[in-house]
Amino acid sequence: GPATWCRPVSTPGESPATAMQQVKDFLAERCGFPIEHEQHDFWDGADAPVSDPFVAGCIEICRRLGATQYVNPIGGAALYRPDAFAAAGIELRFLRSAVPGYPQLGQAPVLDLSEADWRALIAVHLTGTFLCCRAAFDAVSEAGGGVVSMSSSYAFKGRPGGAHYSAAKAGIFGFTRVLASELAPRATANVIAPGPIDTPRWRYGLSDAEYAAKRDKRVKEVPMGRLGAPEDIAQAALFLLGPHGRWITGQVLHVNGGEFYA
Repeated sequence: GPATWCRPVSTPGESPATAMQQVKDFLAERCGFPIEHEQHDFWDGADAPVSDPFVAGCIEICRRLGATQYVNPIGGAALYRPDAFAAAGIELRFLRSAVPGYPQLGQAPVLDLSEADWRALIAVHLTGTFLCCRAAFDAVSEAGGGVVSMSSSYAFKGRPGGAHYSAAKAGIFGFTRVLASELAPRATANVIAPGPIDTPRWRYGLSDAEYAAKRDKRVKEVPMGRLGAPEDIAQAALFLLGPHGRWITGQVLHVNGGEFYA
C-alpha cells in the first residue's frame, strides 16, 4: 500500500461535518470498516477538538492501506490528537497550518465591502486552495490520484452582498481547470459546488426556532425539497476520486438539489 494517505477532499471551505463523512464513507466502502458518529460531537465551535471517531477513522484507514503517514490538508496539530497517531505508529502531517481568524461570511454591498474583508476571504478560499493544491501536486501526480476542491452554488448565483465569497468560489473552478490540464494525464482535478448543506456550522449559534426559520426559507429555493447532507457531498467526492471518475477532469459537479441548473 502507499506510504502516505492524504484525506482526499483537501481545500479550505470544506465543512468539518463533510470531512467526517468522507472518512466514514471511505472506511465503509473502500475498507469494509463502518464507524458511527454524531455531527454534534464533531463541531462545536472554532476551537473544538476533532472527535475521537474522526481520529479513529483516519488511523484505521492508514492501517488498512499500510500507510505510515497521515496528511491532513489544513488544520492545527493540537486538534487532531497527535498522541493517538503516534501511539499507532503513524506520522501526522499538515499541508498548511490552520488559518487564525478564519473569516466568516459577512454580507456587504460592493460599495460598502472593505478591501480588508475582500482580501481576507480571498486568502482563505482561493489562495488557500492554491497553496493546498500546490503542496499536494507531486504526490497526487505520482500516485495517479485526484484533487476535489470545494466551490459553492453562490459562485454562479451572484447573491447581492456576497461579492468576495462569489469571486473566491468562482476563482476555484478557474484555477482547477488549469490544475487539471497540468496534472493530466496522470491525475485528475475537479470541483464540487454544493448547495445549502445542513451541518452544525450552518446552524451554529441559532435557537431551534431560528434554525427552523432559516432552513424553511432556504428550502424554498431547492426543488428537491430539503437541505443537503454531508453524505451528499462526500459521496460525490468519492465518485470523482474513485475508479468510475478516472476520465472526468476539469469539471464542476453541482450537488445542490436543483437549486441551480448549470
